[in-house]
Amino acid sequence: MKTPRSLFAILALVAFAFTTHAADKAPALPIEGALKIAQDYLKAKDGARVIVALTLENATLRGETYWYAKWSSPILGGDKPELGLRIDMNGEITKIVGAGAVPGPGQQRVGARNIR
Repeated sequence: MKTPRSLFAILALVAFAFTTHAADKAPALPIEGALKIAQDYLKAKDGARVIVALTLENATLRGETYWYAKWSSPILGGDKPELGLRIDMNGEITKIVGAGAVPGPGQQRVGARNIR
């Protein structure tokens, strides 16, 4: 009878150790700092855009975390529309761009369902 109890106790301790080790730590850059960086960036741009999402993301290859700020509408003007901003934990920013040009008002994207 002692063997199953001790085995169960050992498995419980191992499971507890793995869950506490895998617990997320607080990000190096707090959400308030990331929000201020994103707001300051939007103030420098033209147009009436707001931040609709600010999420903490994990990069898959290196295991780094970063903040992703998503705009309410894309920022046009370059080759590709700017959809948001990546904010690293050290405060560096990277623009997140879309795949192609966004159609203007009254225009429609051409896709397989739109071809007649």
